Amino acid sequence: MYNALSKMPVDLAIVRLLRMNGKLVRTLVTDKLGRYAFLVEEGQYRIETSRPGYKFPSEYLKDKREDAQYTELYHGEEIRVAESGAIITANIPLDPVEIVKTTRRLVLESIGRKIQNVLALFSLILTFVALVLYRRPYLVGAFVFQIALYFLFRRLARPKQPKNWGIVYDENTKKPVSFAVARIVETQYNKVLESRVTDGKGRYNFLVGNNRYYVSVEKPGYEVSKTPEIDLTKAEKGGGVISVDIGIKPKGPTA
Repeated sequence: MYNALSKMPVDLAIVRLLRMNGKLVRTLVTDKLGRYAFLVEEGQYRIETSRPGYKFPSEYLKDKREDAQYTELYHGEEIRVAESGAIITANIPLDPVEIVKTTRRLVLESIGRKIQNVLALFSLILTFVALVLYRRPYLVGAFVFQIALYFLFRRLARPKQPKNWGIVYDENTKKPVSFAVARIVETQYNKVLESRVTDGKGRYNFLVGNNRYYVSVEKPGYEVSKTPEIDLTKAEKGGGVISVDIGIKPKGPTA
């Protein structure tokens, strides 16, 4: 399972295998590499899949059988299995649903996530202090449960990030610019794939697959800046990290 535009694996997608009469055979969830596999008996099948923020079947690749490193693309057609013990692992592209948020909203959401993280940590500390002071069995259970929830929400809200970073900086002062919004755009359809708010050190990055992209950066008080096209169609290991340093120019006084 992968993003039709960024070519990156899609994890936590629900994949359903059905017989052609509509009877559900099995349901799986893709792993962090977008993988799934059905061990099946002889028969005719089809696959349905869903993931918030994505659409199946793909409209962008509906007429293609190959895409970058992916072959034998699946678009919802019948799958015929001639013998029992076969494994179905079709490559399924999903179209991302484009939701372009304003710069203000992205910055506010970034601040909100930081506040939520602080509150969650504070709650863990309070529970731990109560556990040390009162040593009640139910507090042990509550503390373990909170830890599990904390790391689960971190996993869902903050996927693992690559180690390389690009810096957004002020062209005049050469200093990093925080709370700027960087967007990664796929060039063929000119679709925004992901947006990031730079941190206190002006850092951002995007993990992408084999395709062509550019990065745009904007912040109130600055002119919008765009990079030249970044071609990763021939990159090894199925893509790479986009982490180029980008200078943004302060807007001059208006007449």
